[in-house]
Amino acid sequence: MKHNRSALWLVLFFIISILIRLPHLNRPLSKHHEFNTAVILLGLESWKQGGGAKNFNFIPLLNYQSPADKLLEKAPYSDEEGNYIYLSFGPGWYVIPYVVFNTFNISFTPLALQILNLFFLLISVFLLYRFIYYLCIKAGYEPSLPSLGGCFVFLFNPSILWFLGNGYVCTGIVLPFLITILHYGCRMLYEPGQIKSKSLLVFLLAGIGSIYIDWYGVSFLAIISIASLLKIQQNNKYWSLFWISSLATVLGILIILVQFISYAGWEKVYDYWTLRYINRGPINPNINMGQNILRIVQNLITGFLPVMIPLIIGFIIVKRKFVENTVAQPMRMAIFMSLIACLAHWVIFLNWTSAHDFAVIPFSIFLALLSGWIITRMIHTKYVLWMAIFMFLATISQYYYINYPGQHTSKGLPYRSYKDTGELIHKLAKENERIFCNDSYMIYQFYAKRSFKIFGTYEDALQWARKYQVQKWVWIKICETPTRIFIEEVKHFE
Repeated sequence: MKHNRSALWLVLFFIISILIRLPHLNRPLSKHHEFNTAVILLGLESWKQGGGAKNFNFIPLLNYQSPADKLLEKAPYSDEEGNYIYLSFGPGWYVIPYVVFNTFNISFTPLALQILNLFFLLISVFLLYRFIYYLCIKAGYEPSLPSLGGCFVFLFNPSILWFLGNGYVCTGIVLPFLITILHYGCRMLYEPGQIKSKSLLVFLLAGIGSIYIDWYGVSFLAIISIASLLKIQQNNKYWSLFWISSLATVLGILIILVQFISYAGWEKVYDYWTLRYINRGPINPNINMGQNILRIVQNLITGFLPVMIPLIIGFIIVKRKFVENTVAQPMRMAIFMSLIACLAHWVIFLNWTSAHDFAVIPFSIFLALLSGWIITRMIHTKYVLWMAIFMFLATISQYYYINYPGQHTSKGLPYRSYKDTGELIHKLAKENERIFCNDSYMIYQFYAKRSFKIFGTYEDALQWARKYQVQKWVWIKICETPTRIFIEEVKHFE
């Protein structure tokens, strides 16, 4: 009965979260990392234009298939056919919507991707509830309210509201896999008798699936592996967990590597990954470490400030006013591992994490677990209610401040300006013309159904066209002001 009531509460929370998102759902793509939505949809359309994803071995693409949309220069990011290949992550976040949409004959639209995104959120919420419930039971806490409270915190923070709605990203749809890794990993670490074939299989598949979508899976699996090694002296069964964790990591990376190499070749994949990691990791000599750390803090503030404020206050209150302020196992283990896994990922991909606010999305798991523990200590106080009210109102305020509802941005720019501009470019450029533009924003390309080559000036475009003997092309200059986007210049060259 308790679980039935909790399920109804979770569904109610989820419905409320959708109502908050309604002003943005199915709105023309425009801002705040809807760029990523355009990237995925463009890739799906490109696969379709090329005869299906199988023809490209399910390799993510960043260009359309018209001859005028192909690359001419040779580089680690281009294949033999001139396609712009994207090998930074596993292709799972492309493959999943492609398979789902084709299976159910769904068009590749922003709304379809948003609904799929929300489906991943719903799965994540129920998995998180089961996880926190288990932790509370084993720790001797009353489980229902802390489990619901943790899910409430997870659902109602600005980062989840946006990126598990409009902003489809790999760090969002990987959440159910990461929660499963933590749940089964903590359960087997706390209870070695649970190290059985079924649990190990679920853990293995979740680990492989997570890496196939995003690199966060590696850090989460690594934490489980290290914890298993530290416990081997207590019970030899932990060897099984260690080897399965290691196997999931190796297989997850190997599957991606084999898939990419079989299409692009070892040398190209090696060069691509090397260059990308130099740009995205902490080893780039041009990176300012202090500035990157500051940007990560800013990303946390952008995504989670309304949640972090009451949780920090609640943590201080628990530590000062409650005698029983320690965190019982296995909840302490889960909270600690979720935090360390995120911190490790941020260090390994320091430059990337600092440059993308959606890179910190899995931190929401840590915040949910921490809030569940705080609620267990303050379950009979009014603070829990006031914390929920403040968090809910502050989250909505910040969410709408960053993502202004209505037809215009807070500065007055119509959201449909990007779509209108892209569709106008589609009309201005002939099918056999290459498009040279001063702005390669992927949303413009998605609505133009064409791929652009970016140049700062017409003269730069002319020089490049002469180098590669391009005979037919058009130069388009886009101007963007706070209230207007317009095409300032169009020059056809033949």
